[in-house]
Amino acid sequence: MSISHFITTFFQESRKRIIRRCRHYLELNARKTLEKNTELWKVIEEQRKRSQSTGCSYIDYLFLYNYIRTHKPLEVLECGTGISTVVMAYALLENEKEGNHQGRITSMEENEEWFKKALINMPDSLKKYVDCVLSPVVEDHYAFFRELRYRDIPKRPYDLVFVDGPKTRNARYPVKTFDFDFIWVVSQSPRPVFCILDLRLSTFFVLREVFGREKARFDEWRSLCFIGPCSLSDLKSTNEIVSEHISEFR
Repeated sequence: MSISHFITTFFQESRKRIIRRCRHYLELNARKTLEKNTELWKVIEEQRKRSQSTGCSYIDYLFLYNYIRTHKPLEVLECGTGISTVVMAYALLENEKEGNHQGRITSMEENEEWFKKALINMPDSLKKYVDCVLSPVVEDHYAFFRELRYRDIPKRPYDLVFVDGPKTRNARYPVKTFDFDFIWVVSQSPRPVFCILDLRLSTFFVLREVFGREKARFDEWRSLCFIGPCSLSDLKSTNEIVSEHISEFR
């Protein structure tokens, strides 16, 4: 091993250890912050016991809660029902208590068993904020990218899309694809839409290519990806995507 290679490897491994430690600290801090909101924490713990699922990280829950409390979206699309659903619904409840219009989460799920559990476990106080939709996953494409999306997403003026599902492994081909739902939403939306990804790097890569690198950000410390806000005019054509990459090699 050359000295330069050794030094590069050393710094790469050191950086990974630093990120892991920082993420551990952020996770502990997020949990402590959530615990201070006793009613919200009670909801989270009850959902963990009922669903027997670890769900997202506390970092995710805190970020979603804070985003909804700060930006006050009225229409949220969630791809993949889980504990995050009730966290966001609770944020909408608090928004309404402060005099804001009632918001709604359209939560998509492809697994019927998990869908039924989500309906049973949903707290009565939060049901009016959530519209759970059972939908199969279908294959779709944009430019030269092949992807999967929920077939039956209601057409609504979404402000925020949170992607934590579905599984993006194509049944016909043993390859990892990406989630198409945000592209579909933007193509139908009359206004800009913001997207949060729960560490779905293949989806992040494609969305970055489709909407432009200036629209994409990866938070390595929190393991979250952000796209947008994006509107229909931001969708790049196949020629634009290819041209950008060709120019990099000139």
